[in-house]
Amino acid sequence: MKPRVIGYNSNQGGTSMRKIFRQYMLQAIICMIIMCVLFFWLRGIPLMGLPDADEISSVEILDRDAGQEPRLFQTRDKIDLASKIPGFLNYELGTPDKGEAVITVTYHKKDGSTVEISANESTVYWHGRAYKIKGENGRTFINVTRGIFFPDI
Repeated sequence: MKPRVIGYNSNQGGTSMRKIFRQYMLQAIICMIIMCVLFFWLRGIPLMGLPDADEISSVEILDRDAGQEPRLFQTRDKIDLASKIPGFLNYELGTPDKGEAVITVTYHKKDGSTVEISANESTVYWHGRAYKIKGENGRTFINVTRGIFFPDI
């Protein structure tokens, strides 16, 4: 008579560890995809490729409604603020209303290149393309930019 070994046998019970692992991983992946879709649907898609504050040497901001020349900012605190302001400009899929931009922000980078982003209440212009802004984010971007960089207007 053969001695019986007590322990886990993958053939007993009909399911293997691999099968259980695959089942739970599939559920986890589906759940993550659903959460990402819901997040972007509710919040909007953020602009990618904006320069970091440490890459910027100066910022030039133009408010077309104010009818003034662009203002140049070279202090570190203003550069930090200007690099964070486009965070309001999340966009959604759809056809944008292509009106004239109200605010234009031009980042002059330390390597000599420039990066420009402009927006009105409903459209953001980024890398030569127009995107439809999610919700009231365009109005918020304009108001915050005017409040910080054009307080006298």
